[in-house]
Amino acid sequence: MFAYMKGLGYVGYGIVTSEAVPMRSFLGSGGTTLFELPLRAQRARENMDSDEIGEWVVAIDWKSTVPRDQARSFKGIFANQNIACKLSDAATLEFLKREFDVAGSAAEIGRCG
Repeated sequence: MFAYMKGLGYVGYGIVTSEAVPMRSFLGSGGTTLFELPLRAQRARENMDSDEIGEWVVAIDWKSTVPRDQARSFKGIFANQNIACKLSDAATLEFLKREFDVAGSAAEIGRCG
């Protein structure tokens, strides 16, 4: 999956390593919950007891990332407002494969988050 920051560009490539779980149930390395971390998203905390409107998360093994001020983009790059989508734009996929040093076919790597 590729991670996109709205208005900036793509900031990482990683492999999803877990099924989605409610945010309140997710445990990181060392058994840390996400709510023990300094989150900015107050709404996530407010809705944490609801499976219907609460946030759901997956674990990701990040293979390649860049700081937000080095986000990767080009004029006409594909970006989507949805949380997750299937990338099919050939120019965007080739650009991301090159920028994040990703091997594999478009079908294997064409998910974004």
